[in-house]
Amino acid sequence: MKEVEINYRVEKKEFVNHRMRMLLKSRNIMIFGLFIILLPSFKFIVPLINPAQNAAPEQGFTSIMISVLPLIIVPILIVLYLRYQFKKVYDNTTDFQQDVKVVMDENGYFGKSASSEGRKDWNAIHKNVQQKEMLDIYFSKQLCASIPMRSVSSEKIKTLKEILNKAQINNNL
Repeated sequence: MKEVEINYRVEKKEFVNHRMRMLLKSRNIMIFGLFIILLPSFKFIVPLINPAQNAAPEQGFTSIMISVLPLIIVPILIVLYLRYQFKKVYDNTTDFQQDVKVVMDENGYFGKSASSEGRKDWNAIHKNVQQKEMLDIYFSKQLCASIPMRSVSSEKIKTLKEILNKAQINNNL
């Protein structure tokens, strides 16, 4: 029986960067961000669409800066706030700071840390996604375990791909 065993610990920087990438790939976040960024520009767009409503908007340097400044500051503040929140999540979750052992074989996924352990059959696994720095094992559309790719050799990836294909699990390995 084929089996892949991976021992790892996710570092804070890895966790924060990976979660930020996952969040920024979210369509809802992109729409919200676009709305927040474009909101100040409506002051300039409305007079172009309906010139009679606002015949001569004042377009001085100060007026433009007041409208453009949020385009620069708001996204930076949002990113800084999200990074801070992800660091807080990492610091407040003891499982992230522990060594984890994962075994994946033909029967399913088994994960064990110092404070918890769990087994999932392959039919309970949604998909596996290999990214540049992490291997994400999705237990649902939103819940995943992230394994640093630095802990996974190319031989283990090859064996895991065979196991996942046999179990008919969606993957990009």
